[in-house]
Amino acid sequence: MKGSRFLIFFTLLLITLYLVIPIIAVLLFSISDVWKPGEPFPSSYTAKWYLDTIDDPAVQMAIVRSFIVGLITVIATLFLVTPTAYVIRLIFPQLESLMRLSTLLPFIMPGVIMALGLIQIYSHPPIKISGTIILLVFSYVSISLPLMYYSIANALDAIDGKVLTEAAQSLGATIPETFFQVIFPNIIPGIISGSLLTFASILGEFTLVNLLVGTRFKTLQMYLYIAINKEGHLTSALTVIYFVVVTIASVIVLAVGRRVSKEQVASLH
Repeated sequence: MKGSRFLIFFTLLLITLYLVIPIIAVLLFSISDVWKPGEPFPSSYTAKWYLDTIDDPAVQMAIVRSFIVGLITVIATLFLVTPTAYVIRLIFPQLESLMRLSTLLPFIMPGVIMALGLIQIYSHPPIKISGTIILLVFSYVSISLPLMYYSIANALDAIDGKVLTEAAQSLGATIPETFFQVIFPNIIPGIISGSLLTFASILGEFTLVNLLVGTRFKTLQMYLYIAINKEGHLTSALTVIYFVVVTIASVIVLAVGRRVSKEQVASLH
């Protein structure tokens, strides 16, 4: 028993070190002023690289572009998925398996194959949008479908949406009234969870933005890719900033997911 616990602890320790050491190394390099070869730690430290990174207009615009694309994707996915999940989950449950397959296909498809297919289809009339932000957003919406759909579907199950719908209709409410006045307010935790998951995944996406728009629309990931060949300290500082942003988004997702889970458990009692 003690041997197995030690093995588990040792394995977790190795995994933790494997994940944490590179992050610490990047952090140290981002705040190092003088780091002589062979020394385990920098000789002096500075915040210059962070100040230069934050003051760089190109970095500011890359962050703004990433947030804009992420927000547009979240809004578009919400408008598409929320009513669809409600209709399929509660009114046409026989289509549930087809919907699951449809939402998973873009998620499991390699980004390179997906990007090349989109370029081939939308490089010619009547819908010639290859190389535009519109096509990038469409591709992001497609890969965000499973994240948003399952979050909302789980929220519908947690509140027993079918019973609420039948109760509202028995009181004379129409389907739109039932959705907007009864269902929607009760699935807000699921909507928030799906939105944050979508936003965090889009913020870290590189393959599609690189192949579909390239340097014509430099997001945070594109700027990181370009900056690799420039000053290493600036790249490290930007990497740490990106890591902090994604970590904050992930913590929010976990907190909202925990809240949703508690509501699901409470709904069962």
